Amino acid sequence: MYTRLQHGTSDHDGAGTTRLGEGAAHGERRDAVGVTSNGQPIAAVISIEQLHALEHARTETLAEVIERTRSRLNADDLRGPDPWGDVRDPSPGRDIALD
Repeated sequence: MYTRLQHGTSDHDGAGTTRLGEGAAHGERRDAVGVTSNGQPIAAVISIEQLHALEHARTETLAEVIERTRSRLNADDLRGPDPWGDVRDPSPGRDIALD
């Protein structure tokens, strides 16, 4: 079996284990490392921080995400002229029949 890393090196030690490239094995890389076998992606090595963020995102409900987003918004940043005022078509639109 030969396993290849996209961002680093890998070599098989013959004892049924694969040693990841320097740094990736110790979680020192900040970006994800893709692991392939026979040219097909089979796994990804990510930092513990990224794993915790993914786990937390799975438990968060839509209502919680909306509330968190609203709590971070500053209403004063939304005041002012309409940024889309000169883009929108001012005409009332077309007539449609609803029968």
